Amino acid sequence: MTLASFGQNVLMNNWTIHHNTDTNIFITVTAMDQLRHSNTSVGKWYDGNVNNLKSIAAADVRNRELIRFSYSQPSSEISYVARLQSEHTLGMNGHEFNGLMRGEYDNDSIFIRDLNSVHGSVITHSIEWTKKLGKTDLQLSFNGTQVNSLRTVQANGILMKNESMFRGDYTMESFFFNNELDYLGDSRDLLHSRLNWGDSLRQSTLVQLPLLPSMGFHIVHRPTEFTEFQLRLDGIAPESAITLKYAFDSTSYSMDAIGIPTYELFTEELPLNLNSNYTTLDTNLILKDTVVAFRSTPFRAQFAYKVQFEPLLTFGLSASYEKYRSLEYITFNALIERKYTNDVSLQVGISNYIYGITIQPNIIVGVNAKVSDKLRFMAFSDAMLSYPHYQNTLVPRWSNRFSLNAVLQYQLL
Repeated sequence: MTLASFGQNVLMNNWTIHHNTDTNIFITVTAMDQLRHSNTSVGKWYDGNVNNLKSIAAADVRNRELIRFSYSQPSSEISYVARLQSEHTLGMNGHEFNGLMRGEYDNDSIFIRDLNSVHGSVITHSIEWTKKLGKTDLQLSFNGTQVNSLRTVQANGILMKNESMFRGDYTMESFFFNNELDYLGDSRDLLHSRLNWGDSLRQSTLVQLPLLPSMGFHIVHRPTEFTEFQLRLDGIAPESAITLKYAFDSTSYSMDAIGIPTYELFTEELPLNLNSNYTTLDTNLILKDTVVAFRSTPFRAQFAYKVQFEPLLTFGLSASYEKYRSLEYITFNALIERKYTNDVSLQVGISNYIYGITIQPNIIVGVNAKVSDKLRFMAFSDAMLSYPHYQNTLVPRWSNRFSLNAVLQYQLL
């Protein structure tokens, strides 16, 4: 599970800059990612425990170009782009992971202090201007971002279980931008929701102000007929201040634990049968407005180099650094592109994602195909070895991500 083929696909299959001998209009009807990541293998999430000191992180981040409208001339190009990016992250420490996911209590207790969840999405409007200078293309983007939805939860407290009782005392701190995510449930529901979530465009967001500014640039340089360098920076912006609702809630409960197996406490499949010796108390302590720092768009720094060493073969290298609100990572990719006709190219290679000190290798597969005279399809994944294990509990250690990027572009004239 991971994110980021979005940036690598832009570098290896560039659909944002067009080279044409006449004036034309291009419409990208869809460009999307559905990408998941965890610094712990999928097998551990299904069935396994981790070191108590390890910090566990997982994310489902989706980038969608809702529309890209490009007016392209031989010497320049201008585009309007609207994107929707949604993010669901979950974090906890190893002690919490082993207790909540596996029912392993140290000295009959689980101390909750790092358990957190973030759901949120933003809409970004961009004007991209490209100057084509023969061997060099220079693209500047000016962006305005609107918060579509946001809800964060942080838990603190203790859970205790022994042969005679099961009890818990914990608090929930949450921030939310609007009420659009109320359908996900209360704070406890958010913390155990499955990592498979993507937001949708909300009409009320389109008329909300302000637009949070950012900018980026993309340079493509071809020093010779057979070589190409690319540098792309995106999300260049200071943190903005936005107003959120802040809530602080407290929960306490106690029950007779006799006859309640530990493994049933935190599974969604099996119901928990309560006995008569059960008490619970939920208290809403604080609800107020607060101003917080907010980064409107992820920061990406990407580099690529391609060289054509045979008429039908191209070798490519790419590297990137990406920082989202809740995670950051580095990638290194190497691939070979084989042209079979002027209309079809296939790509294969090796990808390496670096999270902290952990390196996670995988296989790249991509395709760039002209479906008809006016229609082109591009797809790219840098985690092909993970797909056979998507529903398998016996998962290799490196299988910690799934990624897929797809683009469909129509030439109007």
